[in-house]
Amino acid sequence: MSGILTNSGGSDKPAYTDLQINTAVKFLPVPIVLCWGKIAPNLIDYTDFTSKGNDDGGKGGGGSSSYSYTATILFGLCEGFVRSDTGVIIWKGTDWSNVSGESMALFQGGPDQEPWGFMAGEHPDRAFAYRYTAYLAVANYALGDSPDTPNINVLVYGPLSGTGVTVTTVAHPYYMPGITTGDADPVQIVAALLTNGQFGVPDFPASAIDNASWYSTAAATSTGDASWQTYCWVNNIGLSLVLSDQETASDIIQRLAQLTNTALFWSEGRLKAVPYGDSAVGSNGKLFVPNVTPVYNLSATDFVRQQNKDPLTIARVDPADIYNCYRVEWTNCYNVFNVEPMEAKEQSLVEDYGLRIAPTIQGHEITQPSTAQIVADLIKESPSDNRYDFDSVGLNV
Repeated sequence: MSGILTNSGGSDKPAYTDLQINTAVKFLPVPIVLCWGKIAPNLIDYTDFTSKGNDDGGKGGGGSSSYSYTATILFGLCEGFVRSDTGVIIWKGTDWSNVSGESMALFQGGPDQEPWGFMAGEHPDRAFAYRYTAYLAVANYALGDSPDTPNINVLVYGPLSGTGVTVTTVAHPYYMPGITTGDADPVQIVAALLTNGQFGVPDFPASAIDNASWYSTAAATSTGDASWQTYCWVNNIGLSLVLSDQETASDIIQRLAQLTNTALFWSEGRLKAVPYGDSAVGSNGKLFVPNVTPVYNLSATDFVRQQNKDPLTIARVDPADIYNCYRVEWTNCYNVFNVEPMEAKEQSLVEDYGLRIAPTIQGHEITQPSTAQIVADLIKESPSDNRYDFDSVGLNV
């Protein structure tokens, strides 16, 4: 599946460039958040710095003086548009707060966003709209006894949140009561990365997506279909993508395809998707029914032997060399979005040959422990690299 967005010659896949990620101060990328996640803001403006002395000397004058500091700050968050109805959670170290608790204003990054009223009145030469960029603004922010800008992280909700299998997350100690959210539909994430006019792949036409293999049909709720979207739905796979570093679109999409146990490939001028699942599965009101009809039915009479060799040769992998433990690195939304491992083992192979751990797979788009376990199990069973059966297959024709 390598190079799904580049043309290596000899195939019918068109050539496209990489994902567009804007840059901000000091050439840092403006993050893209498709669903929800914790990000470190970028300082985009800073003014009105003041210091105030606090005399602790007492009557004798023998004490020392301390200082407190304030400043007006704009914290850049990510590409807009972000949601505000669920509140924006702010971490300062291990302490948490929200926008109102920090006396901040949230600008959601819409196309018609206007400059901050405070900046327009006090510093009109610095009053910018920052359209399509979500940010937090605060006037005369109390910095405490240090002149340094606080090191904060922010939980934001971008587009597509709740479009996948919905998960209620009201038990978090740092959430306001009554918040219901959910991860995004992985298929919609990939479609946005390819076709979004603001940050997608330049010149990638929506018509290049093979809708029949990507999206659920009406049959998914009755007789079933074999689409990528239905496969994610019945397997309870929802993802949340936070892009804070420059990365090629091809690499991102390949990773999302791996996490959803699906192959993406160009055929007939369209980017098609085929999940590796080979059994019918029903869940969450949908039914996945894979197409397992053979394309060819070849027998020995269909091959012409060369020099009395067998037409097909297969070299099997030594079971002692097979990986039997697979680990996925994911971000736990119940643990302040810290990174944790999830693993799946082939216990019989572990008992027979000892533990052989495969290279860790990055799945930071996973935020739920149940999803992390499902993804690890699917990767363990995936035939995508033939690790269970064949070391090589050759045709002598």
